[in-house]
Amino acid sequence: MVLTLAWPTAAAAEPDADAMPVGGTTDVTASKSKLVLLRDPADPVREGAAAAVADHLAAIGYALEVVDHELVPAPDAAWIDRLAADLAPSQARAIAWLAAEGERLDLYVYGCETRTLGRRAIDAVAPGPAGDEAIALLIKDAAAALADGAPIGMETVRLDHPPPPQPPAPAPAPAPVPPPPAPRVHGLRIVAGYAGTSYAANVTWQNGVHVGVGWRLPFGLDLSAGYTWLQPLHAVRGPSRIELRRHPFEFALGYAYQWGRVEVAGHVAALVDPVRRVATTVDPGLRALPPTTRWWFALAPRLRLDVTIARWFGWWAMAGAEIWLDPVDYGVSAPTKSVVIAPRRVRPSVVTGPAHASSW
Repeated sequence: MVLTLAWPTAAAAEPDADAMPVGGTTDVTASKSKLVLLRDPADPVREGAAAAVADHLAAIGYALEVVDHELVPAPDAAWIDRLAADLAPSQARAIAWLAAEGERLDLYVYGCETRTLGRRAIDAVAPGPAGDEAIALLIKDAAAALADGAPIGMETVRLDHPPPPQPPAPAPAPAPVPPPPAPRVHGLRIVAGYAGTSYAANVTWQNGVHVGVGWRLPFGLDLSAGYTWLQPLHAVRGPSRIELRRHPFEFALGYAYQWGRVEVAGHVAALVDPVRRVATTVDPGLRALPPTTRWWFALAPRLRLDVTIARWFGWWAMAGAEIWLDPVDYGVSAPTKSVVIAPRRVRPSVVTGPAHASSW
């Protein structure tokens, strides 16, 4: 059984004691206070005491209202807050209820303004009208003391509000990603790898090995030099055979730009190719000329791509076209003129391989 004591905002004046009825539920001219009595329909406590307290409250000028409300055996802070919110429309200033444990009763009073809960033990009383009357008098005295503002000797019950919800644990930090190698502001580059080109239409693709060294200046200017060893070229026409041995050297000037691990460079190379020609024949009517070396020159616009794999190691590839100046044909001049090898004036070329780079 819960009883709630509530006062209006402007309480009426207390009726004159001489006009107050001695007992019963006789109406009074003014209500000194409003008492809301709550009970649990599933487990009512001392219904007789509730009926008896109604008579006593009416005798001292209290208005009484009975409301069904679910109760709990051990009130906590959360339950008290919900109860105060439910009774807010009645402007309750205090809430009281009886808690039964065997034959013992405890009277609880909660002050809505002070947000404190008091408990008062009621001695064991026998069931029946006499016990109900004794309980009703105790409740009436507590109600009168609350209405007059007199202190009530009660044990303070500590109300522990549940701690605020803890924020979710932060997600684990992602594993650190190793930073990419710092851009090479300037430095040395040593390269080696495969080289290939198409020298003439009537000979096979020419394969070889390229080695080179480069230097990148701070403002992006790229200088490089290299040498390419190529497989000898062979061509046969009748009884005559011609072999060409090429050893091109190059010197390049260009500009390089880097995005993280990738570097792109465009440059123009000047090529110098000493071509060694060796001719042989098995026809007694023909005479093979002695071996000779001619120097040929070319310009080669190219595009180079470098990818850094580790701090000192990477991979590079280069492609472009070689534009040769005044190439000559190689052939047989007697008894009838016959061209054996006709070099291309514009030749495609590719180079790729590992690179070692160091920067400062």
